[in-house]
Amino acid sequence: MARQIHRIIVEGMDGSGKTTFIEKLMLAFPQLELTINTKQDKQTFDIWWPMILEREQNGFIPIHDRFFYSELVYGPILRGKINAPSILVSNVLWFLRAGSFLIYARPHSDVLRETIKINEQMEGVTDNFAKLLELYDELMMAEKNWYTNRFLQYDFNTEGSFEETVPQIRRYINGELG
Repeated sequence: MARQIHRIIVEGMDGSGKTTFIEKLMLAFPQLELTINTKQDKQTFDIWWPMILEREQNGFIPIHDRFFYSELVYGPILRGKINAPSILVSNVLWFLRAGSFLIYARPHSDVLRETIKINEQMEGVTDNFAKLLELYDELMMAEKNWYTNRFLQYDFNTEGSFEETVPQIRRYINGELG
């Protein structure tokens, strides 16, 4: 598995404000670089995830607009399975928990329900909204225990929420969080 470097992962349901939050973070922290998580048609997840983790960062800190956790939520609910062997899931979880910073974009469920109506969604998202949100909440709260001070929950609909995240992210970037 790849060597551990600083990495920020922003997870959450469609319409939760992830992309807008990342854009604000990248303005506040120019050392962040959006990492595109697109896999090639023939790539399997067991090849794709390690490739993303091992990619040279050239002095930048990768920030992911979703990454690994969305597969653990959307996969079982929308496809009936996770597209990765269980040993890979365990290894990637271990690797990410060892040093990444995880941000859960989670506005109130009523706000989320309204925002997913605005944009076209992947098939099954609207019909499975409650199940997806419940699994995301369960998974993120479990991960919060692993990440401890490298975990934030962000609500774009709460005034001052972004400003409250900046000091903790700055401490992470500066290597002050374990």
